[in-house]
Amino acid sequence: MMVFSQNKKVTDIKNSQLPKETQIYISKNLSGAIITRAAKIEEGSVFSYLAVVEIKGQKYACLFDKNGKFMGKDDKYLPTPSVLKPTVKTQESNPAPKSSAIDDTNPKKKDISDIMY
Repeated sequence: MMVFSQNKKVTDIKNSQLPKETQIYISKNLSGAIITRAAKIEEGSVFSYLAVVEIKGQKYACLFDKNGKFMGKDDKYLPTPSVLKPTVKTQESNPAPKSSAIDDTNPKKKDISDIMY
């Protein structure tokens, strides 16, 4: 259940609980649509229905009145992925250039005299 304000309450229902006219509208007018979510919206004493349909991978939120008559679409009812964040391009880090003063390809062996005095 989602509550948008003190006066508006959205309750998930089974697809079969949508008015028959809603299901007929979707099958006639939205070819290939699959209902992925159904809900009842209550605003005070007035209620309507929501059907989120998926067509070719795209989701649409369709609103219907209490009798199942199509009222329009309202994408504010679509689920928004909160875990997805915009892609941020980062600059690749490159290793620091080697100093010509340090040659680690052939490390010098230390002589005992370098250590002693």
